[in-house]
Amino acid sequence: MVGVMRKLVIGLIGLSILALPAQAQRRGKEASPDEIQKQREAADLDQKYKAALQHTKSDAATAPRKDPWADIRGGASSKP
Repeated sequence: MVGVMRKLVIGLIGLSILALPAQAQRRGKEASPDEIQKQREAADLDQKYKAALQHTKSDAATAPRKDPWADIRGGASSKP
């Protein structure tokens, strides 16, 4: 009975030692109002960025492709 109790106590002490770093990391992590505002602004900016990328992609898909060297080569009639 003493051996079982000793193993149980040692196991509980080991678990408590392993749990201490996790508790220390979690303590004091409540966001201040300034941090909350910065997070909201960052999320809003990210949303605007993604919308601009989507708009740019849709414009690029509908616009015809133009050859920037067409004037140098002589146009479509001189293609081999």
